[in-house]
Amino acid sequence: MSERGRRRWPFGQRGDSDPAKQAAAGAARSSGAAAEELGIAIDLIARIVRLVGEVPVLPDDPAAGELRAVGEGWARHILTLAPPPGAETAASQRGWGALAQYLTERRHREQEQVAAGFADLRRAVLNIAEAVRGSLAGDQPDSQLVEGIVGRLEAACDGGSLEQMRQQMRRAANELRVLGTQRDSRQRELAERVNELSVQMRDLAAELQQARQASETDALTGLLNRAGFDTAVRRALVHHGTTGQKLSLALIDLDDLKWVNDRHGHGVGDLALRAVADSLRSACRSADTLARIGGDEFAAILAGVDVQLAERVAQRVLHDLWSHNLPVEDGVIRVSVSIGVAEVRSSDGPRSWMDRADHRLYKAKGLGKNRVFGEPTTENDG
Repeated sequence: MSERGRRRWPFGQRGDSDPAKQAAAGAARSSGAAAEELGIAIDLIARIVRLVGEVPVLPDDPAAGELRAVGEGWARHILTLAPPPGAETAASQRGWGALAQYLTERRHREQEQVAAGFADLRRAVLNIAEAVRGSLAGDQPDSQLVEGIVGRLEAACDGGSLEQMRQQMRRAANELRVLGTQRDSRQRELAERVNELSVQMRDLAAELQQARQASETDALTGLLNRAGFDTAVRRALVHHGTTGQKLSLALIDLDDLKWVNDRHGHGVGDLALRAVADSLRSACRSADTLARIGGDEFAAILAGVDVQLAERVAQRVLHDLWSHNLPVEDGVIRVSVSIGVAEVRSSDGPRSWMDRADHRLYKAKGLGKNRVFGEPTTENDG
């Protein structure tokens, strides 16, 4: 056979056209991919369970330590088949049913706690309203004003939301304070009682505000959580629409957090997450809004900043984070982040703005991580 008619194989080797071998190789690849996906899913479930234990529904819950220990126990059971909470021997398989029952019962207890706390608050406000009405009974000049204050408090308690109750308590406190200053010497004792009630209402309002802040704060990093971030995004877009001020969004993803957790443990992983938060605080201004919006995902809303300046801020985050040495058993490690940046457009809503920043984040990941991707490279790039 001539050289022209002879078939040549790549790298000097003859190809394998055996269908059985090709099928076996394909099955092996599929099996490996499935095993990797299963490992990622198990790790994610363990992180969710651990987070459930770390963040009690009430910040001052006396059982917070016990809840954290139980959540940690279930996470270890899922990851390593360690004995689940309440058991003494290692399990041969993961107790998904028992875990589902625990999470369901935990959710029911949280709902009962919130309902009981809300009911206690309603009763306290109603008691205060009745005390105000009783203390001013028979005082004709102010009776109409007092009845208006008490009526609004009672209406807020009768089916009103926490925010409505807070607003009415603030209003009542201000009106009662004014009323107290208008008392003459014959009514000093009454004025003192009114001021005391005003202080109690301010304290209740402050407690409601603290509870709201706690519900929007990430316990590990002290940044806003996803709920707080979503609220901040909506407010920022409304402000931009009113003023036209420039506004940019940076989405930040901690590179290889799963590897850090698997290799060095979740304690080091938590140190890495806190290091990202510290670098964001160092690189950004107090006017910027910082949040942890997922397990390894962060966000920064940069007010008055176009995309070019936002990219420079993001570069400062990269450099600051790389200067952190995280202690591990055999020395120290460094971690990095990938960042996508998008400037707001007049047509943007929360979803489109975040989608564009998220698209650029994955561009940064695809280019090798530990980098910033901001301005698009083609007209079709979001």
